[in-house]
Amino acid sequence: MVDELRRVKDQLAAAEALAADHQGFSREGNIHLARLRSVELFDGDSNNGIRVCPVCQYELSAEAVPAISEIEQSMQQFEAQVRVVEERSPRMDQVLRTLRERLENTKQRPRQNRASSEAVQTTNGRLQEIRDHENKRAYVLGRIDLYLESLQYIADTSELRREIDECKTRIAFLEEELSDEVIQDRMESVLSILSRDMSAFARDLRLEHSESPLRLDLRRLTVVADTDYGPIPMDRMGSGENWVGYHLITHFALHKWFVNKGRPVPRFLFIDQPSQVYFPADKDVDGSMEVLANEDREAVMRIYRLAVEVVQELRPNFQIIMTDHADINQEWFQSRVIERWRRERKLVPDAWTRR
Repeated sequence: MVDELRRVKDQLAAAEALAADHQGFSREGNIHLARLRSVELFDGDSNNGIRVCPVCQYELSAEAVPAISEIEQSMQQFEAQVRVVEERSPRMDQVLRTLRERLENTKQRPRQNRASSEAVQTTNGRLQEIRDHENKRAYVLGRIDLYLESLQYIADTSELRREIDECKTRIAFLEEELSDEVIQDRMESVLSILSRDMSAFARDLRLEHSESPLRLDLRRLTVVADTDYGPIPMDRMGSGENWVGYHLITHFALHKWFVNKGRPVPRFLFIDQPSQVYFPADKDVDGSMEVLANEDREAVMRIYRLAVEVVQELRPNFQIIMTDHADINQEWFQSRVIERWRRERKLVPDAWTRR
């Protein structure tokens, strides 16, 4: 590479020197031609070939001044030589450009080689890291193989082999039980059971759309009635009485399933004022049901009868705690009243709020 660079430099220097000589020769030649062209002032008569001095008009004969013709001939030859040199100048310029480009390419090649060499070194470093990692991996595998070979052989009929087979069988069973298809089938089965209980509870409470099948929509977390005119979600099922009723039957159905299946869910349900939509606070004096219309009284009693029936069905594994204004004057209700907080008797005594 160094020898080639030196050789190109020498060729370029020689070409530049030659180009300089050509330019010098052409420049000097043109100067001399300009001087020699003064001989053309001696124009002779075209008939007799007599030349006349341009200054004194004296006729000059060819024999008297024989050097004029020689000078003209020499001038023509010299001019031809100058033109040849000038015609070759463009080719010389092309040679110079070619040599300069070759010199620049030769200079660029070491830089490119240096960059390629650095890239190769970087790649070699990465390859060395990979080789080191593979060597370490092979070393660890070799140590593991050596350890396993040093262990006592375990027969296929050993207790450990039996336990391994049992674990594999158990794993396969669990994988099958947890598959998406099995889970989806079980979920649909549970929703079907909930739908059955919700529909029965809704008929007991005489809720709107209770004559249609009901279901729990897990995607939107709401109750839907599947009527002949299409599905109707709970927010389109009418008044607040229906909303309270559908919330209650959904909770009752869910807790019934949790208890029957022994699921790890608390075994109680706390409900606050389920009769509020029937029993406004401004009518609450002593909790008497007489302030309510007959239809509203019957609706409140249906709620509490259903709650009692659910607790009796799931006893002793389920409890419902209710706080409410309503005070139904019947034995089945009064026997289940634990405390009355009215007038001066309160759940949170006034003394607790005093400073």
